[in-house]
Amino acid sequence: MTAAIVGARRPDQVDGVVNSADLNLSDDGVSEIETFPAKSY
Repeated sequence: MTAAIVGARRPDQVDGVVNSADLNLSDDGVSEIETFPAKSY
């Protein structure tokens, strides 16, 4: 089995994504995302 290990290797790589923890979606935004088809493999 082959799998990618995803994540930051250095502290400066975290700076660009750390603010995503504060992301708040509106009800409309959540509803729109829920309409996306699920991928199956």
